[in-house]
Amino acid sequence: MKKTILISFIALVALTIIYCLQKEFIFALALWSIYGTVLSVFVYFSFYKSTENREEQ
Repeated sequence: MKKTILISFIALVALTIIYCLQKEFIFALALWSIYGTVLSVFVYFSFYKSTENREEQ
């Protein structure tokens, strides 16, 4: 899981640099907001699933 997050973060940084070099700052901000939303939801459900598994044991 950590490796996937790291790879997606590196890809996001690369896309942000490309958009900023093209002076498309709105698209760069949109990418960061979408990434943050998806990552937050992913972490929330991962935490929820891990606590649910602990309660069953």
